[in-house]
Amino acid sequence: MVFTDGSVCDGSVGCGACAAVLVPISGEEDKYQDSKAVGQKVTSVTCELEGIALGLELSVNYFRFCKYRQQRESVFIFCDCTVVIDRYKEVSYCTITVLENTNTSRGFTFRNDG
Repeated sequence: MVFTDGSVCDGSVGCGACAAVLVPISGEEDKYQDSKAVGQKVTSVTCELEGIALGLELSVNYFRFCKYRQQRESVFIFCDCTVVIDRYKEVSYCTITVLENTNTSRGFTFRNDG
């Protein structure tokens, strides 16, 4: 599971950053996290997209070095930005399943079908 977030300081356009936390589903392994500055004149949507990209990078590195792998793996990404989730639903090279959660949290499954 990957939780992502991106935000902008002081308004709709400004200094932005993003973060991602990967929590292995087994619960027995360490969590992985990363964050980065996105830019000085960016929107929150750009920061949210960068957060998902950062989460995918964490996932690739995790699966590259994990000891036990299945033939096919799925990555569950949780994002709180409906604009970004709607953009990913239109991507043709992966399967997106929108999961409605209790309050404002929504997420999707990223799986390479190629």
